Amino acid sequence: MNTINNADNILELPLPPLLAVPLPTNRPRLEIEIGDVVCAGQTIAVSDAGADVLSPVTGIVGVPVIRRLASPIHETALCLPLTTENVRKLPPAVVVLSPDIQVTLKKAGVVGLGGGAFPAWRKYRPQIKQLIINAVESDTHICCDRALLAVHRQTLAVTVARIAYALSVPAAIIALRHDAPDISPVEGVNICRIPTGYALGNERLLVRHLLDTVIPSHETLADHGIMCFNIGTALAIDDALTNSKPMLGRVLTVRRPDGDVINLRVPFGVSIRDVATFANVRTAMAHIGGRDARAAMPADAVIHAKTNIINFCQTAQDTPLPCIRCGDCLPVCPENLSPLHLYADWRDGDFARMEKRQLDACLLCRRCDDVCPSNISLTNAFATAQHHVAVAREKNVQTKQWQTRYERHQQRLDVPRQFAGVNAAARAAQAMNRVAKAKRATATTHK
Repeated sequence: MNTINNADNILELPLPPLLAVPLPTNRPRLEIEIGDVVCAGQTIAVSDAGADVLSPVTGIVGVPVIRRLASPIHETALCLPLTTENVRKLPPAVVVLSPDIQVTLKKAGVVGLGGGAFPAWRKYRPQIKQLIINAVESDTHICCDRALLAVHRQTLAVTVARIAYALSVPAAIIALRHDAPDISPVEGVNICRIPTGYALGNERLLVRHLLDTVIPSHETLADHGIMCFNIGTALAIDDALTNSKPMLGRVLTVRRPDGDVINLRVPFGVSIRDVATFANVRTAMAHIGGRDARAAMPADAVIHAKTNIINFCQTAQDTPLPCIRCGDCLPVCPENLSPLHLYADWRDGDFARMEKRQLDACLLCRRCDDVCPSNISLTNAFATAQHHVAVAREKNVQTKQWQTRYERHQQRLDVPRQFAGVNAAARAAQAMNRVAKAKRATATTHK
């Protein structure tokens, strides 16, 4: 493999004999049963908050298992095994279009491919006035978006115009790196180039740069009439709305130990071992991350929407040193946070204090990583902390819901108890009245 020749190409991963499709963490409801034969694109699980989970291939459903997910954050998920060998091929399912755009995107399983896997249907609002397509991939180790841009540069602007029309959005912008390949322009779609070093195309920073609009951490872009999608997500949205095709996989970057780079289109649920076999890598131990490849993954880790790179490096990059509290990270934070103190709280495991220091406002832009003389992966620490806090919040919400249901249940049980004595007395009085009436009737008969 040649790094230059393959960096802008997209290859197809041959279908492996077994996949493990991750299920939603928020109370998923299975639409199939163990032993069923499902076709590609068929709905296998749904949840209220996320996108529907679709089968990426034709296969036989197995017993759910817990697997590690291939992402920088230590995540596990319940996965549904699909066996593809010796299975009669079925016609792929199509997305049933609905007048409600949110319903269509949810049933198509479209989620963000920029690293967050946020459901696309939850970003859409009828009052959206601005659509931004984020093709700013400033991590030079990750080139899957650049490959998509190279493949679709003649039609991307037309695609974006078509999406804007379908979503009834009056204005659209495509944001590119300054050195990205030229794309064919289309009337109504503005093409903007972002300077080198821009913070990984973070959508809040992107909006600030393009529209001079500040989005507070507790608000969403939709609150300000803005919708932002990664280039891969935008292409999936167009496939769903135009071609009735669901999202069944993604394109990711694969870096071999010898430095060669390929971009690979894979179905969701394949393992790192499958990718290693295709890339002719002997060891299936991989690291997730571009510039900072320290998150080691086992061979059976499952690829999902958040996986944008698999780095088959033999060892992690430079070993981090202890924090020397130099303060170099303070002036570079675009949100005026204190990475130095946040990292100290992270080492102490004090997530509550990190929340007080506005952990949610961290953009995970890696600017603090770039200037740290100790080579500390501050961003990975903050991303893990944000995930921990989000999971804790979700558990608290569920706990409060269960507590409310329990209290209401107890109230329903207490009502009969309060009136139990009254009801018994009333029944006794009625019985005495019946006896008295019977006695009077008997006495009258004898007379």
